[in-house]
Amino acid sequence: MRVASASPRQGTAARYAQVSQLGGAPRFTTAAGHNATVSVLPETVALAEQLSAVDEVMVMRRDTRLLYRNHLTDQGHWDRNPAGDLAVIGEHYRPYTAQEAAQFWAGQRRLHAAMPQYRDDLVAIAALACPLMPAQRPHQLDMPAPAAALPVPAEVLSLRP
Repeated sequence: MRVASASPRQGTAARYAQVSQLGGAPRFTTAAGHNATVSVLPETVALAEQLSAVDEVMVMRRDTRLLYRNHLTDQGHWDRNPAGDLAVIGEHYRPYTAQEAAQFWAGQRRLHAAMPQYRDDLVAIAALACPLMPAQRPHQLDMPAPAAALPVPAEVLSLRP
């Protein structure tokens, strides 16, 4: 999960567009509302481990890849040193892979078409993603081909002294 970054905000916008398309009454979450909710996630995970409020903590990516897992042993101690909050924060700053970047930009194109009234929000979401995008190398231009001699018309050749 990319906490308080582009991916979850884009997901919220995508759900808005989907509900709208299905004829429902969607509710668009503002950036402030999203950030207020999501920004407490690392602290919540840390407190859950600190207070042993849960038996197990897992941090997963959206693609269900497990990033962190900790569980209470039969003796009531954590199996490893609690660090779920660090896993959440680390995922927040993890750069997009090339495939994730392509999926993100494809999603942005769909959302711009589906909900033009939220253009400013979609531009802000893209701005959050840009620093985490893979480096793009400018296309190398091929060197120009060497100039070739042009054919000379026969009448020009006959004028030569």
